[in-house]
Amino acid sequence: MSADWSTAAFKRVGTAFFAMQVLYSAEDAAGRKLMELDDEVLGSAKAGLISTNNAKDSMFNDELIQLIACQNELDLSPVCSIVAGMVADQIIKSVSGREKPLKNFFYFDGRDGAGAVVTLK
Repeated sequence: MSADWSTAAFKRVGTAFFAMQVLYSAEDAAGRKLMELDDEVLGSAKAGLISTNNAKDSMFNDELIQLIACQNELDLSPVCSIVAGMVADQIIKSVSGREKPLKNFFYFDGRDGAGAVVTLK
């Protein structure tokens, strides 16, 4: 996702979002799933995201990035069911036409159970 991360919309987003973006970027650069911690690949992915998306280094929590990279292959069923429920709700809104569906991006932080809608331009 390429966007200006210094905008007000991204100030509400938790650090887990940015950590996941680093992991996705590192996997794209490596061309594979990261099975073990590779600090060099993660560091270069973080630097690339900072320069491309006008981000600040303070947005990234290195400890959280390492934690997420270690747990890359795990599934969290409760999180999957919560997000699936949100998707189903948005489909019903779209089909019925009663309310506007979410725009662009829904971010769910499973660590504290909070969700946020980020409207990207």
